[in-house]
Order: sequence, then C-alpha cells, then structure tokens
Amino acid sequence: MASNMTRSSMRPLCAGFEGDGKVTLKNQVSPNVCFATRDGHFGLVVESPPLMPVRKKISRWKLAVGSSIGAALGAILLGLLLVAMFIKVKKKARMEEMERRAYEEEALQVSMVGHFRAPTASVTRTTPTIEYQYIPHHPS
Repeated sequence: MASNMTRSSMRPLCAGFEGDGKVTLKNQVSPNVCFATRDGHFGLVVESPPLMPVRKKISRWKLAVGSSIGAALGAILLGLLLVAMFIKVKKKARMEEMERRAYEEEALQVSMVGHFRAPTASVTRTTPTIEYQYIPHHPS
C-alpha cells in the first residue's frame, strides 16, 4: 500500500448492504467481527486512497511529427477530393458537349414527347406502281 496511509486508515470497517441499495458502515466489535441487528449481506471493507490520474507527458518532437503527419494526410485527402470533383465536372462537360453535337448533327428531326426528346422521321412513302407483267399462276 501507499506509504502515506496510516495504520488506522487500514483498519477494516463493517459494511451492511440493504435491499434498497443503501450501505451502512460501522466499526468492528473485535478484530474481523461485525455486530448485526438484522438479516442481510455484510462484509469487511477498507477505504482506499483516491487514485491520482496518471498523465503521460508527450514530448514536443513527437507532437510535432504527429501533427505534421496528420496535416499531410489531411492535405492528401483534400487533394484527392478536389481531383475527383474536377474529373466529375470534366466528364459532365464532355457529355454535354457530345449531346450538343449529336443534337446539331442529327439527320432525324427531334420532337419533345413529354420531357424526353424523341427522334421523328419525315413521312415518306414509295409510290405504288402496277406491274403488268405479273401473271398470277393458278393451279388447274
């Protein structure tokens, strides 16, 4: 145990644990003997000193190296994000340009059907001609 604890603080106390969660502490009647006036759960307890939080000091160079690595990783991730956004914008612009060119160079007319552009062909039909040389063959 710690050297600053006195012998009297190391003496166990009688602890009674009641059903409602209440804990009662009393001195022992004699060494390792407790006096109880009712049924329940009992035990000997010793008060421990409060624990001091252990705080490890981080050296400045470790802090500087860790911060530099973290900043570099953050810059790399930000750069990757910017590159991905640039590529996405370029793809969208290229697709819009292809659609514009296809629309301008279209041989078919385009009509709007609802919210969609649909190609429409002009109405053309070959003119019918009567063929006089054709004689149907009837089996006799």
